[in-house]
Amino acid sequence: MADERERTVTHIPKQRIRAMAVLTVLALALFAVMLVAFEPDAIMWFLAALMLASAAAFWISYFLARRRAR
Repeated sequence: MADERERTVTHIPKQRIRAMAVLTVLALALFAVMLVAFEPDAIMWFLAALMLASAAAFWISYFLARRRAR
């Protein structure tokens, strides 16, 4: 029973993984636009950094959970 509960905690649906992959690509694109934009606002820098940080946190936790599950 504990094994089933551990499996459900570390199991992430493929749809969520695809959504995070899209978020990661969008975050990288937004950051690239911010680098070439002439006068980006501070809020845009904040949002780009927030998107990159959330994507990085997800992928780090995802790979750590996969490593732990093996």
